Amino acid sequence: MENLKINKKSEQTTATYTKGGYRVEITYNVDKKTGGNIESINMSIYGDANGNYLGNANASSNGSELTYNISGVPQSKLSEVSALIEEVNSAIAANIASEAAE
Repeated sequence: MENLKINKKSEQTTATYTKGGYRVEITYNVDKKTGGNIESINMSIYGDANGNYLGNANASSNGSELTYNISGVPQSKLSEVSALIEEVNSAIAANIASEAAE
């Protein structure tokens, strides 16, 4: 979770996740009625030495899990970016769980 930096918390939380040359700018919403389930996530993904924009990933809850749409990501980076998205999702879930425990 040390890679996830919360920038602002409110109804909509903004955060930045960095790892190995990638930077992900994140906005996510939590459904307060369900005790902290993620309602939606929007990610802008930047990579390479120059921090160029690679694409985005958006997720929304279908009631039981998040459904992701990934766009603009080059095929050569798809597996790396998919793993990065999973890490971001896990970091957000861990952060929400730790806040709920406080």
